[in-house]
Amino acid sequence: MHLSNCVIFILLQLTSSLQPPSITNADYNLTYNNQQINNSRQHVFVFPTYKAQTTSRVLINCEKCTLDNPLMVVAQQHKEILSWQLPLVVASDSGDTRFMNSSRTLCPSLISRFYSFGTGEDYEGPIVSVSTASHDNISYTLQVDLADSYIEPGVSYDTVITPSQARYYFYSFPENRTEANYETVILEIESQDDVCMMVSVQNSSCPVHDSLHDIKFEGYWETVSRKGGITISKRNFPHGFFVVFVAMGDNSDCDGITEIPKDSRAKRLNFVIKPSISYHDYVNAVGITVGCIALAYFVLVTAFCLWSAKDTRPRRMSFVDEEDCQTVGTPGSIQAPEFNDTISLDETEYDTVTEAGIDREVILGKSVLYLSDLARKDPRILKKKSNFYLWHVLTVAVFYGLPVVQLVVTYQKVCY
Repeated sequence: MHLSNCVIFILLQLTSSLQPPSITNADYNLTYNNQQINNSRQHVFVFPTYKAQTTSRVLINCEKCTLDNPLMVVAQQHKEILSWQLPLVVASDSGDTRFMNSSRTLCPSLISRFYSFGTGEDYEGPIVSVSTASHDNISYTLQVDLADSYIEPGVSYDTVITPSQARYYFYSFPENRTEANYETVILEIESQDDVCMMVSVQNSSCPVHDSLHDIKFEGYWETVSRKGGITISKRNFPHGFFVVFVAMGDNSDCDGITEIPKDSRAKRLNFVIKPSISYHDYVNAVGITVGCIALAYFVLVTAFCLWSAKDTRPRRMSFVDEEDCQTVGTPGSIQAPEFNDTISLDETEYDTVTEAGIDREVILGKSVLYLSDLARKDPRILKKKSNFYLWHVLTVAVFYGLPVVQLVVTYQKVCY
């Protein structure tokens, strides 16, 4: 009992030393500079309501913050609470990097309802609280902006991101658009610098994963250096989706080179959402491809038929006269084997040691050699071996053709 009273007394002494929080009725797009804070007081900024089609973004900067006594930031709005600290540490393969400024976007949970159904209540204004455990005063700067984060199809957008300042936007599939295929859209990203970044496509629900340690937990993602793109179907995101951009701590995920980054890691990019190919374009592409293949087969079959129908005769071979053969060696004692029409096509029955020796004596006994002297195998055997090439080509064609047909049939809705 005595111990519990001591604990209560200590807690009362600690709480009595804290001053009540400083509450400020703040406004949007205003910068609150040189805000002094320590462990004895908490700063609270209360913002008014705003429309459902916009989003609020908290920007904060603190140059004198340390990891031992960081600046704690808590942003509360509607159904979401975000919390982070400064300095913000971003881990990468090349090491940890500290950022003294940060910005976070509060998730617009009603934006999908507004653009999908035309209804949506106004948001309650965010409440941002700032605190620290430092005994000394720390100066920071705070600003909350309102921005239109809705993406129009076919419109190009520019933005700047860093590892501590991610950006994300919302896209809703339009209804009753017949001039193009808006059931499937293509997100195209371009940039003029080599800073590696992560692009994520997430469902239109809160929370939105916009930090490097959790961006891979939801939806589709890819790394982009200068140019990238993602195909997005309405079947996967019927109520729209968020597009999240965040820069990486280094470029190892893009180029595989691990080195300490020397730049500010700020990346400027341009992105646009375009409709996919229409049904008419799809039919034209398939028709042209099938037509080219059919034309190639027609030309091949026609050439083969014409060549087969042509009355071709084998070239007449010229041999050495018997008088020339008698001038060299003793041909009377050398006799070459004779071939007949009943010869077997089994290749193992030829090229024995005896036949090879006889052929060698015949060849050496001639003053002039011809191609027929060197072709010791029956022409039918050589023809049979040459036909194996056609069977190999057919096997390879089937081997590579079946997966292509499978992919085309399976991903019809992705291609169109």
